[in-house]
Amino acid sequence: RVHLDIQVGEHAIDYANIAQKEKLSELQLRVRQLLDQVEQITKEQNYQRYREERFRQTSESTNQRVLWWSLAQTCVLLVMGAWQMK
Repeated sequence: RVHLDIQVGEHAIDYANIAQKEKLSELQLRVRQLLDQVEQITKEQNYQRYREERFRQTSESTNQRVLWWSLAQTCVLLVMGAWQMK
């Protein structure tokens, strides 16, 4: 028989051990778990907002570069056209 105990997350918490040490009731333990989950969700939301902000900055930078590149190409084409007409 094989027993596999996996704890996941940034800091996996052993709630059974906490309940035993602090003599928490089932309800108190569930409330603590919910508070920890809410905190984790808040952290994840903040991280996603940060990623969205960085993506927006990258998109705006790319857009500006495309604009300047197309203007440079247009200028080169106009200069080459004028030069060929001479």
